[in-house]
Amino acid sequence: MPHSFRQSLAVNTSTPANPQLPLCHVASCRTILDFIENGVVSTDEICDVFGEKLNYFFYGRAAYRPKDSSKTNVVIAAPAALIIAPDAIAAPFSVYPFDTGGFPRYGPSADGHKLTDFAMREEITECERVIERHWQSYGDYIRADLDGFMRRLDPDCPAVECYSAIVRDADPDAADDRRSSLEVTSLTDVPIDASNILGIVLPRQYADNSAIRSLQSQGVCVQKYQYMQQQRSGLMSVVLEYACSMVQDLHQTLKVA
Repeated sequence: MPHSFRQSLAVNTSTPANPQLPLCHVASCRTILDFIENGVVSTDEICDVFGEKLNYFFYGRAAYRPKDSSKTNVVIAAPAALIIAPDAIAAPFSVYPFDTGGFPRYGPSADGHKLTDFAMREEITECERVIERHWQSYGDYIRADLDGFMRRLDPDCPAVECYSAIVRDADPDAADDRRSSLEVTSLTDVPIDASNILGIVLPRQYADNSAIRSLQSQGVCVQKYQYMQQQRSGLMSVVLEYACSMVQDLHQTLKVA
C-alpha cells in the first residue's frame, strides 16, 4: 500500500522542536478590526471543506486574497493582515501543505488523489518538515519563490509527486499563491493580546484606532500602508509585501527562541 503524505514526511528527523515561523491571517480591514475590538479571532461560519466552524491560518505566509478586495471604493474593505505567534494554536484541527479550499481547482495535478491523502499530522511542526524537504530555504518559502521549490518524487508515496505538481502549477506572477501555502486550522479562537499577536498590517487611515494603539503600546508591530483608490488593484500585493518582510524579521527571532 502506498505511504500517505504524512508518512513521507516522517523520514525527516531534523525538524526543529519549535515552529520557526508565525501564522498569518488576511481579511478585510473591517474583519481584522472586528477581531481586535472584540478581543478574539473567531468565526461563526461553517467551512465548506470540513463542515466545522474553523479559524484558518497560513504558516509563514499571508496568502489569502479577500473577495473583491481589488474592487473596493472604501478603505474599511481594503485588505489587512494579522501576524500571529505559532504557539497561539495549541492543538490544530488540521494541517495541510496547501489551501484546502482550492483543492477542487488543482485538477490534473492531484491525479485522482483525495484531499485526505495530503493530510499531515495535526501539529504545527509538520509545516517545518514540508519546508525543509521541499524548499531550498525559509526565505524561498516565505516569498513564494518557486525557483526555490524542489520537486520531489517518492516511489513509496505518489502523493509527494502530485503535491509537487500542485505547487509548480501555481502562477508565479499572481498575488494568490495559496497552492504552496501551508494551511493550519483551529476549532479554538485566538485571544487578541500582545503575547499572541506579533504584527498587524492595515491601511494607514485606520492605524489610529484605539485598540490598535493599545496593542502597539504593548510591543505589537504595526505596519501601515496608504490606501489610494486609483491604486486599489495592487492593494493585496502591498499587504503581502509588508507581511512578508514582517515574517522574515520574526523568523530570525523565533529561530533563536
